[in-house]
Amino acid sequence: MARKLTNLTQLESFAMEEWAKIPQETCMQHREFHVFSDASSKAVAAVVYLRVTNSNGTNQTGLVMGRAKLAPQTEHLIPRLELCAAVLAIELAELVTLEIDLKIDGTTFYTDSKVVLGYIYNETRRFYVYRDRPEVSTLSTSSSNAQFSTHRFTRFSTWKSLNRAISCLIHISFTYQKTGSTLTCGHKGWHLCEQTHTITELARSKNAIIRAVQEETYIQEISSIKNNTEIQINSVLKTLDPFIDEDGLLRVSGRIKRAKLEDNEKHPIIIPGKHHIATLLIRHHHEEVRHQGRLFTERAIHTAGYWIIGGKRCVSMIIHHCVTCRKLRSPTQIQKMADLPIDRLST
Repeated sequence: MARKLTNLTQLESFAMEEWAKIPQETCMQHREFHVFSDASSKAVAAVVYLRVTNSNGTNQTGLVMGRAKLAPQTEHLIPRLELCAAVLAIELAELVTLEIDLKIDGTTFYTDSKVVLGYIYNETRRFYVYRDRPEVSTLSTSSSNAQFSTHRFTRFSTWKSLNRAISCLIHISFTYQKTGSTLTCGHKGWHLCEQTHTITELARSKNAIIRAVQEETYIQEISSIKNNTEIQINSVLKTLDPFIDEDGLLRVSGRIKRAKLEDNEKHPIIIPGKHHIATLLIRHHHEEVRHQGRLFTERAIHTAGYWIIGGKRCVSMIIHHCVTCRKLRSPTQIQKMADLPIDRLST
């Protein structure tokens, strides 16, 4: 490095430039990278230093780039993490070598793990390729509550983000079931698809979200309908005469089957008012009508084909806490008048 240390006590007075100050290329005789890697049970890290030997024989050393990663949640032994740090050091050195506008004469790697050195020189035995991929279980549109728990929906603040996230998961699950010739995006397994979500995919994810919420909230009602028994008299769905459609969703039956309306308006989907998705749907349609009040928001929700239990109270509460509505409907502020001047007070 900058100068050789013969004793650890000299570290107290050892100093180094924080960032590499590269001199003019005509003054440089030798350029080399020194890459350090280390690991702990919490993280792995690597750092690259540039050492330049000038024409007058002096050396300059400075930091070029560093990178750290959290250790996988699954517990691994320190030697294996040290190997991960060594791999990170190599990747970092390759990146810096590719991006820097200098010709590097050499690269030296440093590690404090004898296991890493032994693994490098060992030609008789190798570890298994290490890949820490999350386990993804296949998610179909008829998912059970154990696979598709709705408590995670509270992490989303908008209906669009929730719908797109579930659409991505369903898309990934379908890629596991399809072969290479039937894949639409060209990727199989866990990936981040860059293709735009189609209307069919968004509708499928919407049905999956609502079905999961209904199956979690109205367990007894759904069981009664499937068994052709009467719904309990104390159920909130008793007066709605609900039925289950071909997609497995609970809908309001009513007496307007012959009306010339869309099926979503004649038989809206039942949404539990106390669930988080009711809040997301109300916010979504409230923004769609440009914050025009409770009646417009309710009409937009009904037109979209949703029947929210206790909808008026829920809509009123959302609008009451809406920051935009508070700003638009706030009374005009009256400026406090200053004291009258002396000339107007004299008689």
